[in-house]
Amino acid sequence: MWPGALPGAFHSNRIRRLRRMSGTQGEDPVSGGADELTSVPQYEALGKVLQECFEQAAVGKGRERHTDGGEAFTEQFICEGQRLVGIGFGLGQALKKVLEANRFAGSEKNEQAINELRGAINYLAATIIVLEEKTTNGSTPR
Repeated sequence: MWPGALPGAFHSNRIRRLRRMSGTQGEDPVSGGADELTSVPQYEALGKVLQECFEQAAVGKGRERHTDGGEAFTEQFICEGQRLVGIGFGLGQALKKVLEANRFAGSEKNEQAINELRGAINYLAATIIVLEEKTTNGSTPR
């Protein structure tokens, strides 16, 4: 795993609530303990995939390509584009990545397919962020 703490979005009350419901205990990842995303029994595989998506955006290809001077994810074009023209932007970008993944899948380019799907998940996460902002602010999403 990548060095450093998980962001607040992944270290949320929802995860703590899930852990209480499942009866799992674990160390806080911000203080360097167990990984929150893989600490709920029977959901470790999902947590691993989501962690890999986060890593792609935060320390991998996403960070290299899409940040100018360390902007927050919510300030990058992945979210800003959706605020400007609506969530169709993010959904369309996710679809484009899914179609690319389908083209690569089952060949020697399987790893590229997986990376495209991680990117699609990140676009969908950005769409959720923008929708949640609009819900919180009381405005209607485009």
